[in-house]
Amino acid sequence: MHLYLQNILNDISFENLPAKWQGFDLAEFSKDKTLFGFQKQELQNALKGLWLYFKDKKSDKKALFDNYTLNGLEENFDYNLNRERKAAKYLLEYSDDYPTINNKIYFAHFSSRMSFWM
Repeated sequence: MHLYLQNILNDISFENLPAKWQGFDLAEFSKDKTLFGFQKQELQNALKGLWLYFKDKKSDKKALFDNYTLNGLEENFDYNLNRERKAAKYLLEYSDDYPTINNKIYFAHFSSRMSFWM
């Protein structure tokens, strides 16, 4: 399994982000809880990913997707509505975010989504 987004984010230095993107207290979760180092790192990665999409790529899904292909993405992760129907009705409710072309939703429209688990 390739971790394309992880590799893209590894090339971005958190310290080189604008100051307002670094001004968060990533050490404390609440008054009584502190985060582990790996949790802080993942929050930094989330901020780098948000900065990449919204500022560097100016919210352009195609430009972000091109970053994936420049980093080795060759697989076709398009959502084929002819074969995959479980989530189709939900995706089709958001046609501005997930436009359908040739009965597919191209992966470029999903590449601006991020999730992480700690």
